[in-house]
Amino acid sequence: MDFSGAILIPSIIIAIVGTITNALSLSYFIKKAEKTLPTKLFILLNSFDLAACILPLTLTLTLSFHWDVYLVTSELFGGIMECTGFATVLLSVTRTVNMCRPFYRVNGKAVSLSFIIFIIFVAV
Repeated sequence: MDFSGAILIPSIIIAIVGTITNALSLSYFIKKAEKTLPTKLFILLNSFDLAACILPLTLTLTLSFHWDVYLVTSELFGGIMECTGFATVLLSVTRTVNMCRPFYRVNGKAVSLSFIIFIIFVAV
């Protein structure tokens, strides 16, 4: 087994396990009756994490077929990873504010607007 096979097989296993666990977590938060801001942020985070688990497999498959598709998928993967990081930061900040000031209500529209601005920033 060469070096690429030594990396490819564990990557596929991690991607499969990550896809299954993120899909289960996403289905839990979608079915949850009370859609608070943290729940919505977990749905957002799980969605981007699920895409981040699926795209490496797509990257591997497209590399062997079409270089142009690989380049587009690679750029998409980079953007999704940045969105995952930002969603994690948003979740951490809102949870910290809720812990430090339990009676303060975080503005959900401001959080949504910040994420939209971040997506525009990443897309440009």
